[in-house]
Amino acid sequence: MTHDELLTALLVERYGPPPLPPAAPPHQVDQALAVPAAPPPTADGRPLPYGRHRRRHLVLLDGGAEAAA
Repeated sequence: MTHDELLTALLVERYGPPPLPPAAPPHQVDQALAVPAAPPPTADGRPLPYGRHRRRHLVLLDGGAEAAA
């Protein structure tokens, strides 16, 4: 064991392993995919409103006994 190896082993024993290098920044494609996509526009090209102003239309698909009569 050389002097440098002994010194390194003693430092690791005393202070623990050296810290990890900083992480690489994310790739540009990964950053772009992490952003949520905008909702598709309406038929006339306007974007859909967000929050409480967004209209929800319900359609009755199966009326049960009413549909059979």
